[in-house]
Amino acid sequence: MAGQLVLVPIFLAAWGEVRYGEWLTLSAMAAQIALVDFGVQTYVVNRLNQNYAKGELGEYARVLHSALYWSGSLAIIAFLIVAALFFVLPINSWLSIELTQQGVVTTVGALLALQVVASVPYGLITGIYRTVGEFPTGTMIHNLQRVLFFAFTGVVLLTGGGLVHVAAAQLIPLVFAITYVLRDLGRRHPEIAIGISKREPGLARSFIAPSSLFFLIRGSQAASIQGTTLIVSALFGSATVALFVTLRTLCNLVRQLSNALITALWPELTTLEASEDFDTLRTVFHFANKAITSLCLAAAVFLFAAGEDIVELWTDGAVRYHGGLMNALLVMLVLQTPWLISSIFLMATNRHRLVSTCYLISSLLGLALGVLLANQFGITGLIGGLLTAELLVCGWAVPNAACQLVRESTVRYFLATIGPLLPVALLVAGLATLVASQTESLDSFVRVILIGLVVALSSGVSTYRIWFNQSERRKVRGLLRGLRPAAK
Repeated sequence: MAGQLVLVPIFLAAWGEVRYGEWLTLSAMAAQIALVDFGVQTYVVNRLNQNYAKGELGEYARVLHSALYWSGSLAIIAFLIVAALFFVLPINSWLSIELTQQGVVTTVGALLALQVVASVPYGLITGIYRTVGEFPTGTMIHNLQRVLFFAFTGVVLLTGGGLVHVAAAQLIPLVFAITYVLRDLGRRHPEIAIGISKREPGLARSFIAPSSLFFLIRGSQAASIQGTTLIVSALFGSATVALFVTLRTLCNLVRQLSNALITALWPELTTLEASEDFDTLRTVFHFANKAITSLCLAAAVFLFAAGEDIVELWTDGAVRYHGGLMNALLVMLVLQTPWLISSIFLMATNRHRLVSTCYLISSLLGLALGVLLANQFGITGLIGGLLTAELLVCGWAVPNAACQLVRESTVRYFLATIGPLLPVALLVAGLATLVASQTESLDSFVRVILIGLVVALSSGVSTYRIWFNQSERRKVRGLLRGLRPAAK
């Protein structure tokens, strides 16, 4: 999150709004290659987890080697195809790329594609840590890789590097990470032999059917995220891409934090469902929905009240603020949260068929509605189309399926968990707006701090007193006591 915040103003200062927008467009195109594993990574890591827990190391090796063979082969083929497409297609005219020459576009596209290709088997290899009970280790290695990724990018930008230099530099941390993971796992877990010598093509092909639903989820997510970027580029130009991605990045920082929190629960959710401890699963379901939705709501109110000042300070005025677009993204941030949390519960317990279907339909419908509304209402209409489709398709169906999983009434869930969202939102937004209106004469940085403090305090108190029930308040107090330093 910090890396994204730091890099945006550096990109804008080094390249300007238009060239930065062209870089984002090329990155969005190359990112599609990550779909070539067809969801195998998620399915295989779950299966390896089961094999290791049962001591089935022979089966573990067969599955791992077959998966690496499958993912690696498809990634190489996809890279060759995408690199060729960058070379032969008129990318510049299709996506309104004006400053970057066609030869540079081809080279950058190939380097970005190579980066994505390498990340496919890298994700599978680092997933081994989760299967052997070392999820934090794998996460920290990925964190360090991202730190180096942002650091190398920043250094190249500050020293005057161009698109090709940045794309090449971003490959280096990934190579370092892959090398380290292979050495670390080989040294500490010799029982796991990483390779493809025990591959079975038939076994690899058998992954396709159960993995295809995870593929639909990832593909739909990519269509919504990267596809939206490409649509903005085609309809409004590269400068608008820079504006759109900058504001979306600011909003998505909170989404990343909430995803990290709920993803850390993934193995525990799987265990609770497997042991049929539905009482605890139901308790976690309600608590996670309330806590994470509250976090997203607080962030949305904060950005609503202080967003213009934040963007001005963050980009040093290089990006013009668009209040309508920011507000649309913030509404989407809050209203997405309940069904996204529900989807994690379903995916963690292999009940993701409905999730994949809803993702696919909402993405296709949302992009179609988005393009239609964008022609009428501009870029804000694009977000409106996406949000409308999500609420119609996912807003009810996914939470309903999650309620069936945890043995809960859907009506009771919406009344107890989602119902208090409106009064809490009105209270926090009202106080934030009041503070913002009374501090207009103050320095922008001071205003942002004051608004942030008011939002944090009012959101925390109102969530605790209005949203949480008595049992959940006890859990919060227990968590806070656990954060206190131990007495000497």
